[in-house]
Amino acid sequence: QSSDGIHPTKDYIQVRTALYSTKLPQDAGIIGLLRWKTDPGKIEEYLESLRRYDSIGDSKVSGKQHEIMIFLTDILDALFGILNDSSLKKFDEAVLLTLSSLIQIVGNERFKQFQGVLEEYINLHFSQTLAAVRLLQLINTRIETKERPRSVRSKDIEMKGRYMVVRSLKYLFKFIVRSQKLYKTLGDSDPATYFAHDISFETLVDGFFCSIQRLLNEKGQSLTAHAAVFQNLPATLDELVHVIAPDVLAQERLWIFLNK
Repeated sequence: QSSDGIHPTKDYIQVRTALYSTKLPQDAGIIGLLRWKTDPGKIEEYLESLRRYDSIGDSKVSGKQHEIMIFLTDILDALFGILNDSSLKKFDEAVLLTLSSLIQIVGNERFKQFQGVLEEYINLHFSQTLAAVRLLQLINTRIETKERPRSVRSKDIEMKGRYMVVRSLKYLFKFIVRSQKLYKTLGDSDPATYFAHDISFETLVDGFFCSIQRLLNEKGQSLTAHAAVFQNLPATLDELVHVIAPDVLAQERLWIFLNK
């Protein structure tokens, strides 16, 4: 108490801190995925844990997304390592959805600085010569769903997965085109033989446009679905012209799309 009888006031400040390591992840899902070879039976669990954070939410979700971005290149190495392992094909669809989920996070305004990291990874570090064929097969299958959902919930999950893939087409095709360019430059075993599918890259590209067309023609599709397709389809063409002659792409592939 002061001499004049007035009690002095006290100000308080509360500080919250978050600790991130650029060497060691703290999230159990990230740790498990980066060590997927030691426990391949839990790969599905690790992939699903990462997909939980594909949209901006509260501070906890944002913190997890930031950690995912910090280890983005390591996670990508793990995803393509799993995809390239022919004994783990049962996880391929989960890998595609997780890759699409990562792309959605990178595309968010909050994490736009990591777009350069993703671009650099694709152009300088990505080296999977056989990924183009497998990714195209998975994308086509995911977009063109033929089974009737067993419940409303399963339909919601299915549609989320389909449109997440559609919204991720720009970077998915960057991976595809980079892989195909590496395949043409470096050579490798025939990817059609490797994956036991007698389908060429060009045939799969044709199939992609057919799958998109069928998606647009599905009954009950909303304008949002159509908008997602037309917002993201041009980016695939920008990439494909690097591996398919523009006149061939326009006359043959787009002709299939426009006339189905």
